Amino acid sequence: MAKDTFKNRLQFKFYKSYYEIAKEIENDKDKIDYLMAICEYQFTGIEPELKGMAKFAFLSQKHSLDKQVEGFEFATDPIRIPPKDTPKGYPDSIPLIQVPTTIDNKEYKIDNKEEESNKVNRKIFIPPTLSDVQSYFQENGYSLESANKAFNYYASANWVDSKNNKIKNWKQKMIGVWFKEENKAKINNTKNIEKTYG
Repeated sequence: MAKDTFKNRLQFKFYKSYYEIAKEIENDKDKIDYLMAICEYQFTGIEPELKGMAKFAFLSQKHSLDKQVEGFEFATDPIRIPPKDTPKGYPDSIPLIQVPTTIDNKEYKIDNKEEESNKVNRKIFIPPTLSDVQSYFQENGYSLESANKAFNYYASANWVDSKNNKIKNWKQKMIGVWFKEENKAKINNTKNIEKTYG
């Protein structure tokens, strides 16, 4: 039985990696079970019971599927989760600043243009999911294996570069480092990854 909050869910993101995995499943029943399991999990919030190849395929995409389920639950929770319990991958809520509008019973208009401008310009870094990186690599003609290596390298380093700065534009990092022509041969050599991409 679906969780109550999931009864109103109308859509979810179907990533290319889900499709790529489905293409690798030879048995039609396993393929259908795998695809239906993705839909059921996203529209009910309940993890399906699977066997064999369908289970293996589902588990290979579970990280991405979990992120979507957690995101929906977080967005529809009537009592917002405190910042310390916010699911990983989602920004903490920004507390509102309470500014008095009356002083000695006189109304004052508060000019918060500078404060509002700072809020708009403030960028919160949200690391990409494995599916995001896989999709981006495939769009640029690279293999899933290359995408997995890139994701694992930066994820293990907590998405910081060799100078310990946050990689705020991860796509630009891939273009500037992983997609360089001279680095293509080194992508498949795990020993050279840290030296080349740090």
